[in-house]
Amino acid sequence: MYTKDTCMSDTLGTKTQTLAERLREGRMSAAEAVRNAMMLAECLRQLHDENCAHGAVSSASVIVNGPAIELAPSEAFWGPITPYTAPELLDGKQPDASSDIFSFGAVFYEMLTGRRAFQGANPKELAAALKQGWPDKSGNTIADRFSAHCMTVDPEKRWRLRKIQIELKRIYAAVRTGEEATQHTGIEDLEARMLARLEKREHSPAPVPVRSLAAHSGVAFDGIGELLAARLERLEEIVKASQERSEETRRKVEAQLVDLKELRKAVAEDVDNFERTLAAQTTELASTRTAMAQTDGLVERVVEAIEQLQTAVLENRPQENSAPSLVYSAAG
Repeated sequence: MYTKDTCMSDTLGTKTQTLAERLREGRMSAAEAVRNAMMLAECLRQLHDENCAHGAVSSASVIVNGPAIELAPSEAFWGPITPYTAPELLDGKQPDASSDIFSFGAVFYEMLTGRRAFQGANPKELAAALKQGWPDKSGNTIADRFSAHCMTVDPEKRWRLRKIQIELKRIYAAVRTGEEATQHTGIEDLEARMLARLEKREHSPAPVPVRSLAAHSGVAFDGIGELLAARLERLEEIVKASQERSEETRRKVEAQLVDLKELRKAVAEDVDNFERTLAAQTTELASTRTAMAQTDGLVERVVEAIEQLQTAVLENRPQENSAPSLVYSAAG
């Protein structure tokens, strides 16, 4: 992933300032901070969709142009370590989408709390703080939640940008209607009440006024659409993720079945080869036994012949001894 400048207007408004300058005037309200974070996330999304990374997101590189948020060219901010630098960049890694998410989390934290997430008296102390992980609890629910998911040391555990945008939309809708951003049950109760009212309207001949519905829900009606849109987007993400996991599981099962089929084939071939080898060895063993039996018979016949020869020799030996004696007597 390479770096590229984006999200800059051709002509800036007459009243522009960096986010750092704006924060020196005081901490932002939750609604303003979340709205600016939504625009900053959209700038990053445009970059990441082009397989690019900014690499130097900070309060100084974010331009507040009236109601809009823009990102200044990143080259002007490359260099020394900042309180927004992702820890992996300190080890010499190249900027990517994940490092931009870390910097985004640090900027969003500062907008919500009015102070930087990471501080140090010198670059060494600042680097140690960055490598330690997300900052201590700030007391701001939104800041603490995003810190835990955007500013983790491990890049793989950080939220993806799409997830961040969905959460920001949900929180912004809740902030506009005066609800706490983390009260999921409140949103679910609101949806349940709305559905109950709609069902009642379907079974009732008299229409239910829109103002009555909003008053009954206890929430301004203009924020309901955004609440439901955010919830639907989350459901779509969950369904998509489930489908992807199911497809991955199906592919793994098919691969295992192919491996099992090949294993069965290999085992069958091994068994067949073993049976043929065993049959050949059995035949050789039978031939060996036959040869041994024939050898035993031959040995027996040889032994018999030797015994007969010895008998014959013994029988002829006395006659050979008496012959000289007769000749000697005759001479005398």
